[in-house]
Amino acid sequence: SSVREFKGKRIGLTDILSPSFYASNQALETHGINLFKDAAQVVLYGNDYEAQIKGVLSDQLDVGIIESTIMQQRFPDLFPQLQFHALLPNASYESVAYPFPTSTLLTPHYSVAASPAVPWEIKREVSRALRNLDANLPEAKAG
Repeated sequence: SSVREFKGKRIGLTDILSPSFYASNQALETHGINLFKDAAQVVLYGNDYEAQIKGVLSDQLDVGIIESTIMQQRFPDLFPQLQFHALLPNASYESVAYPFPTSTLLTPHYSVAASPAVPWEIKREVSRALRNLDANLPEAKAG
């Protein structure tokens, strides 16, 4: 099956305020699915990834969208039971292949996201600065 087949399916997602929600929406739009226009098919789980996975395994959800790093870190034993799809296959930006290096040493399991209105040059420079931030600095530890 393909990501296009998600249209009309019950999709489980994280909190609507999370960067991964907007990244998911952007990726799904490339396949003709808009989570705002097709909201009836969306079930929000906040950050309760375990409940989201249980929803998929019990057929309460057709699809659960969870960041691969979270799956690898928290639920590696479930890999044989689930089918995986890349939302952005063969995606690239400035010759960098997806997945993009958008996490930091401070929070490697979170992606850095920006509003679509922010110019790419600014996104790139902020992302580079955050990725290169020394996690041992007092400023970094302060949050």
